[in-house]
Amino acid sequence: MKKDKARLADIILPNKRINYFIISTFILGIISGSIFLAMLTHTDKVNVIKQINNFFNVIRENKLNSGLAVKNSLIINYIYIIVIWILGFSIIGVVINIFLIYIRGFILGFSLSGIVVTYKYKSIPACLLYVFPHQIFNSIVVCVLGIYSIMFTNNLVRIIVSK
Repeated sequence: MKKDKARLADIILPNKRINYFIISTFILGIISGSIFLAMLTHTDKVNVIKQINNFFNVIRENKLNSGLAVKNSLIINYIYIIVIWILGFSIIGVVINIFLIYIRGFILGFSLSGIVVTYKYKSIPACLLYVFPHQIFNSIVVCVLGIYSIMFTNNLVRIIVSK
């Protein structure tokens, strides 16, 4: 049983150096997003707080078209994944993929810290609802795709250099 889990982990995340690099890039994005919110001017923070309040008021008043929201979310996430997958086929695309992973973490960190700034300690359940399971699943998929795109590019460079 333990061997099967270890083998599955080796298949999903085969290269530890690349895994650590991608995960630390994503975590660096989360930290940068949180710090960026702290560095905003007062008027920008007020605008962020207004937007978050408007978003949660729309949800509270049941004015959110959930079907359209799910459809838009799926379309945007599929496009994001397809772009990462296509860029993984080129050497230059790997740099853009790393940037996209960083941006995904930045947006997540900015959003979570914005919710915390807006609602203080009452926001922990809202943050958990925002992160689970949608953002965690998307973040894992994006990180795994980033890992495989870097591995593919490494193999591509080795083949080109060896010839």
